[in-house]
Amino acid sequence: MKRLILSFVLSLVFSFNFFAYDFSVKKDSHGKTIYYNITSAPDAKIKTCEITYSDCVIVDGEAKYNQNNEHYKGYISCEAKVSFQGVEYWVTGIGDHAFQDTEIIEIDLLSSVISFFLGEEMVVNIGKDAFKNCTFLKQFIMQDNLSKKIGERAFENCTSLERVWLISNTPPTHTINNRISSMVFHGCTNLNEFFIESLKPENFQMAEDAFDIQDGKIKCRLTVVPGNKVYFEDVQPWCLFSEIIEDEKAECAIEDIQTRNQRLANNPTFDMTGKKTSSQKKKGVFIVNGRKVMRKE
Repeated sequence: MKRLILSFVLSLVFSFNFFAYDFSVKKDSHGKTIYYNITSAPDAKIKTCEITYSDCVIVDGEAKYNQNNEHYKGYISCEAKVSFQGVEYWVTGIGDHAFQDTEIIEIDLLSSVISFFLGEEMVVNIGKDAFKNCTFLKQFIMQDNLSKKIGERAFENCTSLERVWLISNTPPTHTINNRISSMVFHGCTNLNEFFIESLKPENFQMAEDAFDIQDGKIKCRLTVVPGNKVYFEDVQPWCLFSEIIEDEKAECAIEDIQTRNQRLANNPTFDMTGKKTSSQKKKGVFIVNGRKVMRKE
């Protein structure tokens, strides 16, 4: 009897499953269910949430995420706003462990704003371990007008990941605070191109150990738009890339991405409470494609 009780207790300690999302929405454009956690206070005027994982299994003290998730596979689309129980929420980012241990191939962040107006700053947050062990993920492209903050180990062990593009269609006068944390791309053995559209390195801070370093070099090509190479080739840790090139084709690709983004979003206009409003309104402050716009007339 004692052995039976002990066995039952050990099974509880070493293997159990729990769910950690506030609500789910069915379905994205690929027929998938996406899970969310509410990040705003109950009395907040603007409601916000972030994408999260569906479940977590603890086995022998080690956490395994999305083990019972049949939706985080293949192609995933993210919406700018979602509704739950009659309340609309802005999607402000991808939470810790959100897609960890899943079989996603590509995630579409182009058809959504994924933005939130907070003072003078708009931020896209990608949490720690967000895509860790996503061994089928081949590319990651983020295009918006916002600051990007990528948490620790966000893409660790994404062994099929070949290219990462982080594009900011932001005027030079806008303050940008981009941050790539520690060990973000460790174990990404096939990553061969990392592209950023940033005027200067100080606009895009990167931890010295964000990438694997072998023989003093990051075994990956850094691609920048024409005219920007000089800003990166003598600055740590950017100068550690095995190659830094300027590519005119990158500008064409950016235009293609931005055109697609505008077509999908159809230039939605939101007021400062996050409600979609008519583009015919002439006076006031609005959010258009993730950017604050003031209309005087």
